[in-house]
Amino acid sequence: MPSYRALIDACETGRYGAVRTAIFRRRCAAPFWNKWLADASKSGGGVFDLLIHDVDLCVKLFGLPAFVSASGYEDLDAGIDTITATLHYDNVRSVVISGGWHHKKAYPFSMEYTVVMQDGTFEYNSARGSGVTLYSAAGEEQEVALVEEDGFDAEMKYFRDCCQTGKYPEYCPPDQSADAVKLALCMLEARKRKGEKISCRR
Repeated sequence: MPSYRALIDACETGRYGAVRTAIFRRRCAAPFWNKWLADASKSGGGVFDLLIHDVDLCVKLFGLPAFVSASGYEDLDAGIDTITATLHYDNVRSVVISGGWHHKKAYPFSMEYTVVMQDGTFEYNSARGSGVTLYSAAGEEQEVALVEEDGFDAEMKYFRDCCQTGKYPEYCPPDQSADAVKLALCMLEARKRKGEKISCRR
């Protein structure tokens, strides 16, 4: 997605200094078109349906955290599966992933982030229909230039190119995907423990 590629670029180039705090949020109505989704043992619930994308992004940007703590609520029969997880890193002060499934059918989808770097804050919210905004340390506000390409098209083209050329993927390589699954499972375990910090590097 162009809005997330812009954030990755800003983080990896270090153009605005180190990341100090990051908040990622993603929400939607609970899916109702298939009963297996309500079975967490098969689908992974809202964390794996939705938040795995934000988990994967955190793994790409920051690696696996040392510890995870989380709280939330799960009632899949009612369509509710929410979590707020704090990822405890050695080099980033605060990273939070929040969201999940809300009541069926009516609740709108949205994804957003606020990432504070030493020299500016990047903000994006799909529900507002705007792009990525940079609020600089100098007090200026500006729209960030984005790649003009549909994110889903870009994903399929990238997959095809990797297959055709035999190139090992830079985006979503298998080891990063495996770490994202490991971190998502840690988040779910931490939610069960209601705020207790648990190790994610076991």
